[in-house]
Amino acid sequence: SRYWAIALPSYALALLLYSIALYLAWNMVCTNPFESYFTFRDTVSQPPATKEKDLQAFRTKHSIPAAADIPITEVNKVLFCSQSL
Repeated sequence: SRYWAIALPSYALALLLYSIALYLAWNMVCTNPFESYFTFRDTVSQPPATKEKDLQAFRTKHSIPAAADIPITEVNKVLFCSQSL
């Protein structure tokens, strides 16, 4: 019937979206906290800074440089220079 021609795909889509949301939520629940013994760490990983002085030091050390325009002459040299590197 026409009802099931619309209802069945709608139910299937709703079930799929619900399953994806449930899967993501379950992964969040099962993830170990950062302080856990079972969390892998390397020499670069750092716990989040809490003091303003520590935050300022972290920002200056790991910040992305400010955006700036590249002069067109430099762009032309890189793109159209016939010298081999």
